Amino acid sequence: MADYPIEWEADVVLSNGRPVNLRPITPDDTDRMQAFHKSLSPETIYFRYFTSKPFLSERELEHLTHVDYVDRVAFVAIVNDEIVGVGRYERLNESDAEIAFTIRDEYQGRGLGSVFLEHLAAAARDRGVSRFVAEVLPENRRMINTFKEAGYTIAQRYEDHVLAISFAVASTEESRAVSLAREHRAEARSVNLLMTPTSVAVIGASDRPGNVGRELVENLMHGGFKGRIIPIHPQAVSVLGIPCLSSLRDAGHVDMAIVAVPARQVAAAVADAALAGISGLIVIGRGFGDAGAEGMRLQADLLAFCRTQGIRLVGPNALGLINTDPDAEMNASLAPSMPRQGSIGFFSQSGALGGSILSRLEQRGLGVSSFVSAGNRADVSGNDLLQYWESDERTRTILLYLESFGNPRKFARLVRRIAATKPVLMVQVGGAGLNLPSGHRAERTRLSEHAMDDVLQASGPIVLGSIDEMLNLAGVLDSQPLPAGTGIAVVGNSEALMVLAGNAAYRIGCDLAAGPITLPTVQDSEGYRPAVRRVLEEDRVDALLLIHTPGTSGSRDREIREMMLEEGHAVAKPVLAVMQDSNVSFCIADGVPTFLDVEDAVSALGSLQRFEHWRETLSDDPEPPEVVDVERIEQIISDALGRGDQHLSEREARELLTAAGLPLQAIPTAGLVGRGCTLTLVMDPQFGPVCGIGVADPIAAVLDDIVYRLAPMHPNHAADAVASMRAFPLVGGEQLAASYSEYLYQLSWLPEWAPEISLVSLADLRFVGDQRSASVSITLDPNPQVFDPRVRRMAG
Repeated sequence: MADYPIEWEADVVLSNGRPVNLRPITPDDTDRMQAFHKSLSPETIYFRYFTSKPFLSERELEHLTHVDYVDRVAFVAIVNDEIVGVGRYERLNESDAEIAFTIRDEYQGRGLGSVFLEHLAAAARDRGVSRFVAEVLPENRRMINTFKEAGYTIAQRYEDHVLAISFAVASTEESRAVSLAREHRAEARSVNLLMTPTSVAVIGASDRPGNVGRELVENLMHGGFKGRIIPIHPQAVSVLGIPCLSSLRDAGHVDMAIVAVPARQVAAAVADAALAGISGLIVIGRGFGDAGAEGMRLQADLLAFCRTQGIRLVGPNALGLINTDPDAEMNASLAPSMPRQGSIGFFSQSGALGGSILSRLEQRGLGVSSFVSAGNRADVSGNDLLQYWESDERTRTILLYLESFGNPRKFARLVRRIAATKPVLMVQVGGAGLNLPSGHRAERTRLSEHAMDDVLQASGPIVLGSIDEMLNLAGVLDSQPLPAGTGIAVVGNSEALMVLAGNAAYRIGCDLAAGPITLPTVQDSEGYRPAVRRVLEEDRVDALLLIHTPGTSGSRDREIREMMLEEGHAVAKPVLAVMQDSNVSFCIADGVPTFLDVEDAVSALGSLQRFEHWRETLSDDPEPPEVVDVERIEQIISDALGRGDQHLSEREARELLTAAGLPLQAIPTAGLVGRGCTLTLVMDPQFGPVCGIGVADPIAAVLDDIVYRLAPMHPNHAADAVASMRAFPLVGGEQLAASYSEYLYQLSWLPEWAPEISLVSLADLRFVGDQRSASVSITLDPNPQVFDPRVRRMAG
């Protein structure tokens, strides 16, 4: 019998947006198992056992709850310390196992069956089972559809009035896509429940001026919330004219609770709120993970309670959340005023900065669709909000202020998908993942800060150096169409500012497709119009910057901006302006993003240009190579681990690389001239497999000229990595770049075929004709985390 596999425990979100706890079954579940069985309807019992069975015998309970976690595996789904579903497999022979799951009637149709299937398949792959079989009554359509819709290739036959189903448990592109789509829908639904409650309780509210709960009630009222507001206080009679209750026990069903009491009182308050059936919880106060070991324990206990009760938690130490949708209109936060309606979704870990950024958005004339400040981010995270905003039609642009990553690999996957249609902007917080703010739970990465920046930026977010840069670019994206390409034109009437613009563009690496075009005597819209129209109609131009300085007789800035907007709309291209008619550094004036300083405008255009480059070259999903001998790779690793070796011999390493489509030959030293590149593949505890490539040269190493990318890759990702090495011209031209790109791409897929591989080094890889040479080292991990990281689970 194997040890209890704690790594299989997971919290998952069902299709109704409520979380459940999933864990392997233990003998301690005997009583829960009997209670679970007795709660099932006769039909559900008949579908599972093909007979009536009002209770389980002691022998049956012993069999069902005592498993070995290898040949007999079972997961239970727990809500409120009760089992609401069981999924299990029992091995029949070396390769096959019989799978079955039973779900309490009121939890059927919520996606729990597909969750069991995903986790059982991952466990089976971990334990060497390659195929599942199942016998299902034909009238059990829900179970049959769960198998058919999971993305596996199903074989079925009908015999003896039973449908026999079988399928390989190896994950497929379709099964992964199905799993990700279900995860997206469930997590988006989960956040939507938080954003659209019809009743909100404020625990700790009193009528005393300065009381935090009172401020929350006031913000809800003034924010336009049309649902039921329920102040909770043990002594208060009313708050701002709303009758106060002493407990939620008798309040009927309540959707969400905001807790504003001292940390030591929160557990009791949340337990009381759970009795009202809340699905969402906001904890405002400090004193949890931000307050040392004891606070961290309180936070862990609070999260565990929420997970077992099916409650999503915002915080602790949160500012709250805001939804400006006219159908919801809710300011469930300590932000004193309701932001204007807009199309920006904004997530901030920091409450203080979140409130400040909301004010600065208001100063720029920008509105938000929704806002969440999650504080210690014990549960609801930026990844949850990304899933929500992806399908939220009111959100066009996403802003993130992140201080740490709970699940950076998932973040990278989500951003790559979402940023292709909705720009994701984030402020670069140096050391995120290296130095965590107090209260933030996350694995610590082994990657350098440079490597982390590389990995994140290649995933698609537009990473800005300051909050002002982020807000300025948000204004551009919020008010203008996305450019179709990277071409930028500059037109203006000041030769000095045009020179400044050109220098700024050169300094930040922003290519100008047209201009600067200087029109020194122009002071009105019609003077600019011919040049503006001409450059905007050019195919190579995708965005326009107009720099205007007023003459001594005043300026017609508004007319000029209206002309720009008109010409930009005619060709669906973004237009930006630099004008001095305002004393703020950036604002949306007459619908045009208007900067005070040329450098700020060019910086925003440079960010847009890099974003378009990413959309053109890096937004593709990873794509596996076609010809790989996976069986040979597995055999080589199995033989080495069987001997107790964690390092492959030189011969084994070369054989493995050949099986992976990466053959190497021994080229005589005399035939090696010039420089090569060193390729690495490492398994990071936070980011998973990460590839690096750099020129095999001491100076390049000292300058840290190494490019990192998440594995696995699309061929375009590898080509961009090679092109991003500043020193690569020392190695060769386009033909060699293509060779290194192909090698890096193939290397990035090794962990998919062999998760035991923890480190690969190909030092000084050279290409001479059709020969390839490198010094090879491959290290193995005999106990890898092979439980599929793509099965659904919430960030921990």
